[in-house]
Amino acid sequence: MDISCYVNVPLVLQRKDNTLQTRRKQWERILINSSRYIEEVIRMQQLTVAKIKELQATSRMLSQECNKVEVNIYTLKSKELANKEEIPSLESTILELRKEIAVETEGQQDLLVKKSKAEAEKEQFQKELVKKHEIFLKAMAYYKKKLNIRLRFDENEVILVHFLNISAPGCQMCSLKLSNSDGRWSLLEMEPVLPCEKDLAEKLETTQDTQGFISHVRKLFIQMSSRKKKHATEKKVSKKS
Repeated sequence: MDISCYVNVPLVLQRKDNTLQTRRKQWERILINSSRYIEEVIRMQQLTVAKIKELQATSRMLSQECNKVEVNIYTLKSKELANKEEIPSLESTILELRKEIAVETEGQQDLLVKKSKAEAEKEQFQKELVKKHEIFLKAMAYYKKKLNIRLRFDENEVILVHFLNISAPGCQMCSLKLSNSDGRWSLLEMEPVLPCEKDLAEKLETTQDTQGFISHVRKLFIQMSSRKKKHATEKKVSKKS
């Protein structure tokens, strides 16, 4: 009997078992990997569905925003068309306003020139007024001493002139009241009233010579006082006779 014809059955079975074990492990790995792959696919599907929903929501929001933008564009186009129609009227209004501004600017320049001129004239007038007032005070001091008069300055540029040692019947002391308004002298009243009071007042208004006016009125008061005293004396003499 040929020994080569004998088969080592246990060895063969062992080899087959090893092969089966190896294949079984391979299939197990394949199944495990397949299971993991399926789980990953399911997870990706779930993520994809969530992403799709998110994208759909974003798409709806963008669609709404797009509609709003389209409405705004339409509104702006309507306003632009209206503005284009109003542009000629607005340009005309702008031209008119510019003309008015030019006129106002020119008027302001004229007013500034007039204001500057008025201020210069006012300053010059004030200087002249101060100078005249100083001359007047010096003259009054001189006439006060020479003509024997008393001066009293009241409020509102009013001067009371009392003639000392000159009296008339019914009047203890002859006097004048003069006013200075805006640098011009005028007669307010006199006591006693002279017949030519109106003419004297007009002359003072014209000449503004207060010193000459006071001196002249003093002479008239003296003449009137002398006449009245003479008349009173003659009347007494006639009664005695």
